[in-house]
Amino acid sequence: MVAMIATGPWSSPTAAQLVWGADAMVRKRYEWRGLTRSSNWVLQPDAFARIGGQTTSITAGVWTSYGLAADGSEDIGFGRGFFRETNLWGELATVVFGHLDVSLGWAGYWFRIDSAAGTIPRVRDTHELYVRLSNLSLPVIVPQISVFHDVDAVRGTYAEGSLAIRIPVWPRLILPIGSIDVTWTTGLSFNQSRPPPDLAYYDSDGVTHHQLGIATAFGPLNSVNSPFTLAVHVAWQHQWNVDGQTKMTSAVRSRGYQHWMEFGLSLWGPRCRPSRRICL
Repeated sequence: MVAMIATGPWSSPTAAQLVWGADAMVRKRYEWRGLTRSSNWVLQPDAFARIGGQTTSITAGVWTSYGLAADGSEDIGFGRGFFRETNLWGELATVVFGHLDVSLGWAGYWFRIDSAAGTIPRVRDTHELYVRLSNLSLPVIVPQISVFHDVDAVRGTYAEGSLAIRIPVWPRLILPIGSIDVTWTTGLSFNQSRPPPDLAYYDSDGVTHHQLGIATAFGPLNSVNSPFTLAVHVAWQHQWNVDGQTKMTSAVRSRGYQHWMEFGLSLWGPRCRPSRRICL
């Protein structure tokens, strides 16, 4: 799944209210936790709905990845443009100690894997439980730690730490820019390199990759009196590969780094702002 740009703290209404959001991202390549799942263009739409109040909320969403071009050697999937991956997820989020955001969630991964020889067994379909800690109330720096435990196919743990620096910019442009976000992310594998080897994500435990992202959002593009918010996202990502599996790409068997561009269009419902794919 793909993290949204954090555009700033937002106070939810005190009474429980249903809000929603949807977006569609186009990426030059699809990197998932440092692993190359497509080295060509992909379209990745998703949608979510959230109900909650000021401190506690429940969110559910669906996300999918559609290959826009053939890529016969990607990490998962072969050959043609189709819906290659679909994720469902649900999350319970609450605020503790007045400022620490704690999220507990589940994510399911389903893959459509085809080849010229026929359909490959869906052994990579799997499920995860996760916990995420972050502090979105800080005005400039946003730290976040996430831990994902695979309970089905791989049965190992992956952790990710990130630090985002939110740089305010002048909002009185024709297309207002809320902020420019610079994010550093480091991934860690714990037991996701163990047997069975055909399902293991990484070659060894420890650091998997580092990633630097620069992103911004242009909007709202619609009337200020509209109950909805429409915005455009633009991002550049640069990834340094550490683990042997993160160095494997379809273009080059072993590569120390890669970079790519991302573009997206988002629509959010009333009183909603995007942040790590949920509405706060």
